[in-house]
Amino acid sequence: MTQKESLLQQYSHWLQMRNYSLSTYKAYMGTIRKFWQFCEQRKGEDRFQKEDSVQTYLAYRMSVEKRDFSTVNGDYSALQWFYKYILNREWNVRKLIRPNKEKRLPKYISPQQVNKLIESAPYKKHRIMFLLFYSTGLRLSELRMLKWEDVKFDEGVIYVQKGKGYKDRLVILQPEMEKMLRSYRSDQPEKQKYLFEGKTPNKVIAPRSVQWAFINARKKAGLPDWVTPHVLRHSYATTVLKNGTDILTLKELLGHKRLVTTTRYLHLDTTYLKQSYNPLSDQCLDAPIQEAQAPLR
Repeated sequence: MTQKESLLQQYSHWLQMRNYSLSTYKAYMGTIRKFWQFCEQRKGEDRFQKEDSVQTYLAYRMSVEKRDFSTVNGDYSALQWFYKYILNREWNVRKLIRPNKEKRLPKYISPQQVNKLIESAPYKKHRIMFLLFYSTGLRLSELRMLKWEDVKFDEGVIYVQKGKGYKDRLVILQPEMEKMLRSYRSDQPEKQKYLFEGKTPNKVIAPRSVQWAFINARKKAGLPDWVTPHVLRHSYATTVLKNGTDILTLKELLGHKRLVTTTRYLHLDTTYLKQSYNPLSDQCLDAPIQEAQAPLR
């Protein structure tokens, strides 16, 4: 085993012991491999300095490859843990600055647009899937892994096991959604394990299959390209918040680790913002604007 393979194996074991999700594990391992490839390709360049390799790589990812903040931020974390815990090297946070986070408001669609999306899905399976996204705020990874045993019809809840960060939680099963799920269940094989399966029995549906179903319905509904399954999660959060749910309850329903993640939805609730005073309310502006008259000669 080469030194590189040995270090990768050590990092693999470290990530597994930290209990990272499979997607995070793959992303972090991929980052280290790409970083090494980047360094090897630039060994002979005069401008490339080994001690600045991490900073150079992150800058390359942002400026040349045009990766967004979340991607480069993931690269930063992957390299930081690798240097600190596998190579046992100091990580200079003053020199290696984490990319500034882009403060974007979550995008969402209206209930009318959600309805158009659902009506554009040709199969009952996909319509139920989209409705479940919108009525629970589940993530794609969470919805895919739902089993029938996780749906507590009598209690009116769905038990989400090992959500993001391996965190279990409960989401509310609304009466309307319960009726639809019961109807959908009656059409499925009695021994079916997952709510949404692929072509192979008792095998969870692939993420790409869900995404393609969503893309086709979105195109037929005439919705923008940025409308994704995760946008339905944002739409759920926005609608729930606007209808009086407090921010702490919403945090638990969404399965957020930190409250600050949930508070970004407050910026989408314009009810209180519209009640603020506006300068156009001044009485002096009530008078109609008159055109200046030409002076008499």
